[in-house]
Amino acid sequence: MLATGAARVLAIALLGAAACGHHDGAEPPDGGSTGFVGTFACTSTEVLTIAVPPGVAPQTTADESTIEIADAGADRIAMTANSAAGLGCLLTFGTSGDAATLAAATSCTGGGFTLSFTSGTAVLSGSVLTVATDFTFQGAVSTDAGVVQESGSGTLASSCDST
Repeated sequence: MLATGAARVLAIALLGAAACGHHDGAEPPDGGSTGFVGTFACTSTEVLTIAVPPGVAPQTTADESTIEIADAGADRIAMTANSAAGLGCLLTFGTSGDAATLAAATSCTGGGFTLSFTSGTAVLSGSVLTVATDFTFQGAVSTDAGVVQESGSGTLASSCDST
């Protein structure tokens, strides 16, 4: 059996590095990106499509995490997610009103995997944040049969409530 759980945990954890704040659902006075700033409790669903090794069925998993968002200036936000894996990389989104789009493709490495986030969106509706990202992954995992190379693509969808 492959250790694809490592890729799942890594993808959920690799949403960020560190930020903090509290979001009360109110739009900021300047109308800028700070409406997103805060801490959100999330339920996330990830779907992995594994290309290598061939023949592995797509895998769907769920996890709970905390997403923290900081104002990155110039209508940008910096998003992080904290889960049990403790890994992270910073994802920066450009904002327009209550919507945000991943500003640039971002690669992150940890736990023997490299994830490349290729697209992402975030929508804020009151105190509810919805985040969706697409990524590719590759890396090596240890199994009972030895080290196995894995690669493929995935999606991560999170529904979050302000804390």
